[in-house]
Amino acid sequence: MTRKNQSGFTLIELMIVVALVGILAMLALPMYADYTAKAQTAEGESLLKGLKSPLVEAVSNGGIGECNAQEEWFTSQVRSGNYVGNIALSSNEANRQCLLVATFKTSGINDKVAGKKISMRYSATTGQWECGSDLNANIISSACNGSLLSFN
Repeated sequence: MTRKNQSGFTLIELMIVVALVGILAMLALPMYADYTAKAQTAEGESLLKGLKSPLVEAVSNGGIGECNAQEEWFTSQVRSGNYVGNIALSSNEANRQCLLVATFKTSGINDKVAGKKISMRYSATTGQWECGSDLNANIISSACNGSLLSFN
């Protein structure tokens, strides 16, 4: 009678592989969550940046009164997206400033981004833009890493 050698993996080898896969998954999931949060945050920044040129042109041509959410230059722009619920516009005529605030949706979005805001403030007197947010510093670009903006 001939003896047949079995081939394959032992139970201990399979357990080691399962443990290694578990460790890798434990490390990868938080990094994936940060990656998706950064991608969703980028949509907010992109939408706000798309409003910068039309806002500056409108204020340059018509004065600070053009910094109004009812104006055609604002209503004709994209003001929401897959992750951004809306973008609000307000003005401070005394300081000649316009404030854009993007608010993220609260559902169907990464928990680190849900309900958070990014703000951009334009000063018509100096021509400067400022950016801030209430998001964690590790998921927002360094250009918007300051605190959420309001009027001076």
